[in-house]
Amino acid sequence: MTNKLIIFEPEDRTNLVTNPRLADNATGYLDNGATILRSLSRARWGRASLEVVTDGVGLQEGAYFRLDPQTQNTFYGGSVYVRGTGIVRARLADGTNGIEFSTERLTLDDNHWTRLEVLGRTGGNLSNDLRLYVETVGSIQSVTFYLDGFQIEANSHVTTYIDGDLELDLDRHEGDAYFRWTGTRNASSSTRSVRFRPAGRAFLSSRTSAFTSPRRPEPECPRSG
Repeated sequence: MTNKLIIFEPEDRTNLVTNPRLADNATGYLDNGATILRSLSRARWGRASLEVVTDGVGLQEGAYFRLDPQTQNTFYGGSVYVRGTGIVRARLADGTNGIEFSTERLTLDDNHWTRLEVLGRTGGNLSNDLRLYVETVGSIQSVTFYLDGFQIEANSHVTTYIDGDLELDLDRHEGDAYFRWTGTRNASSSTRSVRFRPAGRAFLSSRTSAFTSPRRPEPECPRSG
């Protein structure tokens, strides 16, 4: 039989989203043809998520987080966890240069979280408007979905989720913290050290075995809630 194994290549990375787990408020998130609020009814990281209730009057209704990157011709990876109802996509848009990149559409269910991942870049002019959207696509929809774990990283690929509070979920260890907030907790960007081995860029490896062995949990970033 063939077993699938997730292998991580550790990387130093920064999550530029300053309120990724909505721990205390919904600061930084904006609506687009929808009503948004911080909700305690669903959570992938911590205790809250962003609830999005679309207006049902147009296409591309949802929510987004906006950055002022002050970069040009720079690659970015965007990712976010989503669950609920509707058909949605993630879209990374450089408003300054008028270019955008999006995922394939995803039909949601409210039984589990799915991570959307999108790769893009800023254009030739210095950008001050980079946005990560999650929005309805394909038809006008009156739906409710939930978002958590927003991440935007200056990178040509997406890596595992980062925020400074992940350090609190770890056992005590030697050396500096693996995860840090760069400023105020839950109100600044956050970093992950290359020293943290079970995180980074994920690769799916297959191996063939002549016997069935007990299944072991796949390594992942620590989660709370």
